Amino acid sequence: MFGNYLSAALGNLVRNKLHAAINLFGLALGLATAILIGLYVRDEVTFERFLPDYEQVYRMQSVDTDTDGRTMTFASTPHGLAALLRESFPELAEVTRVMGGTYGVRHDQIEATESMQSADPNFFKVLGFKLIKGTPDTALATPDSIALSRAMALKYFGTEDCLGQTLELDHSITVRVGAVFEDLPSNTQLHGLQAFLSSLVPVSTLAKADKLPPPLPGEYNTDSNIYVRLKPGASIATVDARLPAFIDAHYPQDQSGAPPRSGFLEPIASIHLHGRELGDYNNSSDLATVYAISATGVLVLVVAGINFVNLVTARATRRALEVGVRKAAGATRRQLIGQFMGESVAYALAALVLAAALVELALPGFNGFLDRTITFAYWRDPLLFVGLPLLAIAIGLIAGFYPALVLSSFRPATVLKGAAAAQGSGTLRQVLVVLQYAISITLLIATAIIYRQTEFATSDSLHFDKNLIVAVSLDGIPGRASPDGLFSHDQATVGRMRDRFAALPGVKAVADSWVIPDAHSMSSTTWHLNGDPAGRAIIAGRVTQGFGFFELYGIKPITGRSFGRDHGDDATPEQAGVEGTAVLNMSAVKLFGFASPEKAIGQELAMDIEGNNGSQPRRIVGVVPDFPLSTIRAPIRPSVFLVEPDWSNYLNIKLTGDRVPETLAAIDRIWQEMVTTRPIQRQFVDDRIEKLYRDVTRQGQVFAGFALVAVLIACLGLFGLAAFTAERRTKEIGIRKAMGASTTDILKLLIWEFAKPVLLANAIAWPLAYLVMTRWLDGFAYRISLNPLVFLGSAAVALAIASGTTLYHALQVARRRPVLALRYE
Repeated sequence: MFGNYLSAALGNLVRNKLHAAINLFGLALGLATAILIGLYVRDEVTFERFLPDYEQVYRMQSVDTDTDGRTMTFASTPHGLAALLRESFPELAEVTRVMGGTYGVRHDQIEATESMQSADPNFFKVLGFKLIKGTPDTALATPDSIALSRAMALKYFGTEDCLGQTLELDHSITVRVGAVFEDLPSNTQLHGLQAFLSSLVPVSTLAKADKLPPPLPGEYNTDSNIYVRLKPGASIATVDARLPAFIDAHYPQDQSGAPPRSGFLEPIASIHLHGRELGDYNNSSDLATVYAISATGVLVLVVAGINFVNLVTARATRRALEVGVRKAAGATRRQLIGQFMGESVAYALAALVLAAALVELALPGFNGFLDRTITFAYWRDPLLFVGLPLLAIAIGLIAGFYPALVLSSFRPATVLKGAAAAQGSGTLRQVLVVLQYAISITLLIATAIIYRQTEFATSDSLHFDKNLIVAVSLDGIPGRASPDGLFSHDQATVGRMRDRFAALPGVKAVADSWVIPDAHSMSSTTWHLNGDPAGRAIIAGRVTQGFGFFELYGIKPITGRSFGRDHGDDATPEQAGVEGTAVLNMSAVKLFGFASPEKAIGQELAMDIEGNNGSQPRRIVGVVPDFPLSTIRAPIRPSVFLVEPDWSNYLNIKLTGDRVPETLAAIDRIWQEMVTTRPIQRQFVDDRIEKLYRDVTRQGQVFAGFALVAVLIACLGLFGLAAFTAERRTKEIGIRKAMGASTTDILKLLIWEFAKPVLLANAIAWPLAYLVMTRWLDGFAYRISLNPLVFLGSAAVALAIASGTTLYHALQVARRRPVLALRYE
C-alpha cells in the first residue's frame, strides 16, 4: 500500500510541476527564514552563557539619585570599592576589577596602538574565559604579565604557543605573555577585547589608580568595572539588600544634600538585553526588537503554511478521480486522510532539507553582516537535530490537515461520473489570503517605520554636523593625574599640536574636548540653582570642551552665546568661589525648571566640587539644542557644558573636503614628530556615530529582510492561486470573450478577484501595525511620529505586488482565442 501511495504522490508531482515547485520552495524559504531567525534569537538571549557557571557572575552597577528622585545608572564604580566588597561580603567568592587603557605595542617589526584592559590577577577565576595556554592562577600573577587573545597572539607572534614571549609597551616597559585565551564569541558584551594587562604591571591603568591618594569625602569616581562571582548557595538578594547602606558608609554624599548613593549587582547574562547603563563596552540590544524579530519568524511560517493549504485545496479537483477510484476499491476516509497527510509531511521534510541547504548558503553572509559567529551545527546540537524534523512534521500535519479533509470527502459516485467535485471552501481560501496579506502588509509597515526611525537616529536626531570631522585621541601625550584619578595631558604640547593641525591647508578648524559623541561620554556632577527655594541638589552631566567646539560641530545656540576667547571668564578652571560660565542643553533647561531658554540666560548655578571642597558659581550664557552623546535608546542627558583649559582627551579636526588623504597623512606625520611612544589613534566621527547606532541599524535591516521574505512567499502563493484560477475559469472567459468582452475587461475581472482580499487585509494590518510599532518606538527616547503615508504606501505596494503577480496568468487567459477556451475541459 505504501508503494502505491508513493507512486500516486510522485505522479501528482510530475503532473503539477509548477504547483509542486511553488509549494516546496515556499515552504523551504519559510523554514529557512524561521531557522535563521531562531539562530539569531538564540544568539541574542544566550549572551555570556559561554562562561562557566555564568549564573553566579554579576557586575557591580552604580546609581546616583538627585533630590527630585531622578536616577542615573552607571556600569562603572570606583576602583577602590573592590577591596571593600571583598572584606564586607563573605557571600562573594571572588571580586575582580577591569579598567580600560590604550598602549603602544611593539614586537620586532610589528608596532600598533592597542586597547587593553587592566585586570586583577584573579580575573580569569571570575570570568572563566577558555584558556588555550596558561592557567587562571598564573595568567596575570606577576608584575609583568599579560594575557592575549588567540587573534592577538597570532598577530604579534604568528602562533598561539607564545607563553613567556615579550611585548614592549609605550617604548618603556616589557611584559611577558602569561596566558592565551580563545577569541571571545560574538555573543558577549566583552566581544572585541583582545588583551588583559595585570593590575600589578606598573603602567597599567589599575596600578596607576591604586597609587592615587584615598578619595576625599564625597568623591565617587566611577573609573572601573567590577565583576563578582557568588559563592554556591549564597543569596544575591541578601547582598543587594546590604549594598546601599554599604556604599553610603564608604562613599557618603558631599555637601550637596543629595540622597545617598546606591548600587546593585546585575547578572552578567542580563546585561545585553536589559542593561541601559552608561559606560558599557558595547551597545546593549533591546528585548522588544528581539520579540519583534521572533514574531516575524513565526509569521513567515504562517504565511508559508497558508500557501500550502491554499494551493493544495485549490487543486483538489485534479485528484478527485484518484480519490473516487480508491474509495470505490474500498479505501476508507481515514486511510485517505492518512495518505494525504503523509504526503504533506513528506513535503515538509523535503522542504526542511532544502531549507537547511539555504541556511548553510546564507549563514556566512548573515554572520558577516551582523558581525556574529552564529553556527548551524545541527548534527551536534540535540535541539536542532531533533527539533527541526519535529517542527517540519508538525508543520506538515497542521498544514495538511484541512486539505486532507477536503480531498477525502469526495463522493466516488460523483467523481467517477465525471462531474465536478467539490473544490474545498472557496470562502476559506479567501479568508486565508486576507490573513496572509494582513501579515505581509503589517510587516511592510513595520519595515518602513524601522527604516525611518533608523534614519532619524543616525541623522535627523543628531542636531550637529558629523561629516569630515576627525577625532584624534591624545593618549600618548604626557601629563599628570589629578587626585580624583582624571588625567590631564600637558596643555603646552596639546596647544602646539592644535596649532600645527590648524595650519594645514586641508583643515578648516580644530577644537579640543573631553568627549566626543560616544557611548562612554560624560561624568555627572551635583548642581544647585541659586535662588531655588527648595534648595534642590540636581544631578546633571558635566561636559568640558575647548573653544570652538560648538562651531566646529555646527551647533548653534538657541539663545545667548557659545564660548569665546574674548570672554575672559569662559576659560575658568574648577576652583571654589571663582565664577565661571556655562552653556546648557534644552534638557538641562527643563531639568532646572526654567520656563524658557531665554529665562535661563544670566541665571547662576553652583557646581559642587568633590571632596567637600565647596562649590563654584557658573553663570549661564547660552542654550544649545539637545544632541545625543550616547545611544538613541537612552534619553539625552541634561548637560552643562564648560570650558576647562586643563582637561581634554581629543582634538577634533574639521577637514575642508579637499585633498583628504594628503591631509590625513600630514596629521599622522605631525603626531609622529611630537609623540614618539605611540602610533596615532584617529577616527572619523561619522564612523563612530555609525558604530554607536550599528546594532539599531542592523536589527532594523534584519527585520526588513525577513519581512520582505514573507512578502515574497505570499507572492509565490498568490502566483500559484492565480494560475489555478485562470485555468479554472478558462471556459467562462471564453464565453465572455465570445459575448464581446475585451482583453482589458478580462484583466480587470481577474485582477479584481485578487485585489479584494488585499484591500480587506488592510483593515486587519493597519490597527495591528499601529499598536505593535507604537510599542516598539516607545523603546527610543527620541523617535519619529507615525505617518499615515506609511500605511497608505504599504497598502499601495501590497496591491501593486498582488496585481503584478496575477497579471501574467490573467494575460495568458485573456489573450487566448475563444474557440480554444470553449474547447477546454
